Formats: sequence, structure tokens, C-alpha cells
Amino acid sequence: MLIAYKRTLGHRKETDLLSNLYQTYVRPHLEYASPVWSPQYMNDIDLIEKVQRRYTRNMPALWGLTYPQRLQRLKLQTLEERRLIADLVQVYKICHGLDALKFEDFFVKNEVGTPIVLFKVS
Repeated sequence: MLIAYKRTLGHRKETDLLSNLYQTYVRPHLEYASPVWSPQYMNDIDLIEKVQRRYTRNMPALWGLTYPQRLQRLKLQTLEERRLIADLVQVYKICHGLDALKFEDFFVKNEVGTPIVLFKVS
């Protein structure tokens, strides 16, 4: 996809346009159902993050900046941070009955004191 966008747009410097294209067409493919398949090995995490790293590196207005600087300039989060947020949202939905998944299939409550501690079912 990245090659097709570069071929179509050439070396245009509209960072906002390129960022919007990335957020609309590329990132959803990388995040689809991430609470289900979220990687746990650093090698896999790096492979997924490499897509965003490469896309932001190819924006002419951001050449010479480090990856964290590019993300800050574009107001983006790392894909790992976004997967963590998606995981937390999924846990919230399960805990509050907002999802078809049953709480008991995933967690065990330990109501010794407050706050409630959740233990993942193995």
C-alpha cells in the first residue's frame, strides 16, 4: 500500500494528507481485532511497529527526525500503545457486561478488599 501511495502522490509535502491516508487506510489493517491477536514477543511487536516507522520515515517534512519525534509531530501513538488501549477497553467491556463474552470465562474476582483484583483464567 505504501508504494502505491508514494507512486500516486510523488514527493508531496502535505504531512497532514499523508498522515490522514495512513490513519484511514493502513492503520486499520494493523489494528483489526488486536485484542484477539495482540503479539507478545518483541520480534513480532517490532515487525508490526516497523510498518508505522517506515511510513512516517518516508514523509519528506519529517526527514531527519527520530521515530518518537515523528510520532509527536504527527500526534500519533505507537501501535503497541494503541493495542494496550484496545485491550483495556475490551477488559472494561467484559467486566461491565457490555460484550457478549462472559466475565467468568476470562477472569476470577478476588474481593478481599478494594479495589477488586482480577486474575486471568488460564
